[in-house]
Amino acid sequence: MIVEVPDLNKYPSDIAALMLYEHTNHFSIQSLEQLCSQIGFELIEKDFENASRSFGMVAVFRKVHPQNQILFCKENYISNKKTFVSGVSRANEYWEMLERTRQELLVSINKNYKIIVWAVNDICNSLFSDPRFLDDVVLVDSDPRKIDYFGKNIVKTPKMAFQEILEADYIIICSGQWSHEILKFIKEEFNKEFKPENIKIVDFYFG
Repeated sequence: MIVEVPDLNKYPSDIAALMLYEHTNHFSIQSLEQLCSQIGFELIEKDFENASRSFGMVAVFRKVHPQNQILFCKENYISNKKTFVSGVSRANEYWEMLERTRQELLVSINKNYKIIVWAVNDICNSLFSDPRFLDDVVLVDSDPRKIDYFGKNIVKTPKMAFQEILEADYIIICSGQWSHEILKFIKEEFNKEFKPENIKIVDFYFG
């Protein structure tokens, strides 16, 4: 049996698993091993670096004989709880950062700044939970299939937003992973650079 799940011990530094709500159970390798041993599986290999996503771990088990006794390790429980709570604290910091970004966005709009929001995704969707902001920004994504992401056909490709990008005062990038490449692309393709204080990166993966 091959199992890939989020690694609880990574939560304090990578909260992505906590933000993806399909994960309703949370494991350390110790708790996963204990659980599987109760139904007759023995851990034979584990890997914390080569899972399909950065916050995951992979474990390989083989069938042996189930244990009649249900195992419970209080020390593992206490350690796992502490780690989980630390991850939740980081997640709360992210949501607070998101709210600060909305307030900064409102200030910039009131100053009549021209604002570009680059990368239309779930993070962008969370940022614009109040859709009124959408009327005051230019949404850009390199994928033309996202043109109707918000149902209004308002998302533009970089080519479509050429003039708006040149005139923009402020940029919000909703992808920490690609933020350097996006800024490099803007510099090379549009000969445009933003001041560091006018760049905001919002991302729970790499933010």
